[in-house]
Amino acid sequence: MGRQKTKEILDKIIKVLKNGPKSINEIASETGINWSTAEQNLGLLKTFNKVFEKDVKNKRVFFYKDIKNFFQLPIKEEHKKLIDGIYSEIKKQWNQIIKGDPPKTQVHKTIWKVNKKQNLGLPIGWYQYGPCCVEIYKNNHQGKIAPKIGTIIEETVKEYSKYNIFQLQKLVYEEADKKLYLAKEKFLEILCDEENKSGFNLVLMDLIRFSPEESKEVITDFSRCLLLFFDHIKELEEEIRATFSKIWKYIASVSFRVSLEEYYSKEYAIELLHSYLDEKIEENKKEAQFAILDLIRGRLKQHEVDKDVKELPKEEKKKIFEEFLKDKSDIFGKYNLN
Repeated sequence: MGRQKTKEILDKIIKVLKNGPKSINEIASETGINWSTAEQNLGLLKTFNKVFEKDVKNKRVFFYKDIKNFFQLPIKEEHKKLIDGIYSEIKKQWNQIIKGDPPKTQVHKTIWKVNKKQNLGLPIGWYQYGPCCVEIYKNNHQGKIAPKIGTIIEETVKEYSKYNIFQLQKLVYEEADKKLYLAKEKFLEILCDEENKSGFNLVLMDLIRFSPEESKEVITDFSRCLLLFFDHIKELEEEIRATFSKIWKYIASVSFRVSLEEYYSKEYAIELLHSYLDEKIEENKKEAQFAILDLIRGRLKQHEVDKDVKELPKEEKKKIFEEFLKDKSDIFGKYNLN
């Protein structure tokens, strides 16, 4: 088989897989390639890190990996073309108004606003810093858009370019009424206010209340930890912020998947999202749990080695362990800390 022929076959397979995961039989049928040739070339694509394989209901199913997208998720070709055109126009308008290239987070918030106003149905979820299009902005997109969309982009860029990154972030959270993201901002603001424990409690309650269901256990563990160590919050600020960044990364990855369910259930299948994201979400969860554990261990060690502070009483240690073992929280048991 010649090199050109192989490339043609690989391109055909990729084109089919861009529309969703397929079995070898389905790929062979849709491309007109025989089964063994399809299997052989799928092996090549796996070697090139272009596809991955999963066993689904006793069938070998292959998924396309688009390295241009977050979590290598697929996007429908017509949506990709539209996103490229919008990205290109955002850069053009930003350069005209600001005389410089737009920050990525600004671009993602702008396309979110355009998508919302025009009801375009693009794959835009909510990730670590707010709305985030699945296609990563790379500063070199080319494409055309309808004049009406161009007008909305111009209006949005004029509005959003007035704000710095943090101001715009809060503005968009408020506009979208994203209570979880507003609670996150409030938590970071109030973190070291030792005179406002009641307000601190309310913010932690909001973080728990508005987090996705599967992430509630981790944020609850973190909240209990902070309340137990509240009197030492100020001296632990650096460690707490580092721990929370890992917890937020986990929560945001779950939020991203949840917020994309509508697009992928319509354009592909809801199971596809889990196939691409669940492994990374589980990895983020473990990192968050270990970060909480390190925060606890660090605090206990500080009590025991600080010559100016008496060793943490057994009753207080017991209280910490009991608090964490209540309800759904089992982080101490998981890591044999007890």
